Amino acid sequence: MKFIIMPRRKYGRLVKTVEKPPNDNCSRCRAGKHCPLPGHQGNDMSANREWQGPDIVNKRDNIGGQVIDLSLFEPLFSILGPWAASYQISDQVPPRMGNRSNVAAPRGIYKTKDNKFVSLSASMQSMWEKLAITIDAKELINDKRFLTNSDRMNNQNDLDDVISQFIKRYNRDDLLEIFSREGITVGPVLDISEIIKHPYVIDREILINHTHAEFGNILMHQAFPRLSKTPGKVKTSAPSVGENTNDILKEIGITPAQIEQLKKKNIIS
Repeated sequence: MKFIIMPRRKYGRLVKTVEKPPNDNCSRCRAGKHCPLPGHQGNDMSANREWQGPDIVNKRDNIGGQVIDLSLFEPLFSILGPWAASYQISDQVPPRMGNRSNVAAPRGIYKTKDNKFVSLSASMQSMWEKLAITIDAKELINDKRFLTNSDRMNNQNDLDDVISQFIKRYNRDDLLEIFSREGITVGPVLDISEIIKHPYVIDREILINHTHAEFGNILMHQAFPRLSKTPGKVKTSAPSVGENTNDILKEIGITPAQIEQLKKKNIIS
């Protein structure tokens, strides 16, 4: 029998504690789970959900199983790119730059005539020259302030002024058409009303409809990650307050008569 276990955690499988909550306010202890922190109530509980399989699985033999350690934090951290290496080498913390980049220019978010936004990246030399020609600023290609990426980085305010002046003359969709036709790397910055209608979101079925007692049909994100043979799914919407109280109390041995008494005393609703 072959199997894969993939727990999805905020930080992944932790070797050291990232956050140390106080003894009387620990989410794992409150949930009745094993807690790795000494002195906590849950520390005495058996960690019966921890992986008990082999430490090493020989991939070539294709035997046994393995744990896929999926952290929600690490994919987001990878967006930072070379910042960790840059800090280690220079001992300098990168300054806050808003939507700009600290390694390439022009790159950023620009407002269009219809109060929408586009994300533009044209730092590669050939792309920058293509952009300069498209925005009717061909003379900037030989301008000493913008000759190289380093030059453009040192003069981002001047550069962004020129680009912004051109972009805000057009509505977003018209601008996207112009830049796309010229082969310039640009994309729309979407709000939630546009995201839920986007072809990618629809094709991937990222959002699904669920029936809610109070609000009718509501959108919920689909289960992820997706397994080819045993895909996960959202079976029900979140219950309303007290919806499952009776069932839970019956499971722990509370009789219907006792439940009624609890309701009369306003202990449960």
